[in-house]
Amino acid sequence: MKLLNKWRLVDASGKPLFALSEPALCYHIDFQAETRNPGKAFPFRIRAGGRLDGFLGWFEARLSEGVSLSNSPYLPLTTWRQLFLPATEQPHYHTGQTVLLHLDPNFVAGEADWRYRVNVTP
Repeated sequence: MKLLNKWRLVDASGKPLFALSEPALCYHIDFQAETRNPGKAFPFRIRAGGRLDGFLGWFEARLSEGVSLSNSPYLPLTTWRQLFLPATEQPHYHTGQTVLLHLDPNFVAGEADWRYRVNVTP
């Protein structure tokens, strides 16, 4: 299955979301140490059946001790939008299934050009 790069930025804060799974940490970047993250697969266990439209991504940054910043859609709106990775097909999944998100930041000139694909495990 080929990697897709049809991502876009969206404003999801304050809008109703129906999440099929719990949020999961995909990458942890320490900008003082390492800025490259290779592509890898992240499992998402379906906790509420429904149609998969895509994956929503956001950041949480610790700027200093006691100072953090996030553009989570579950927090009030900020000036930063969330990353949306649309599913090319929109299948219905059932509780208990696991969806694998293969995610590759594909850094180009210091910026991530997100590439991804989705697989389902039995």
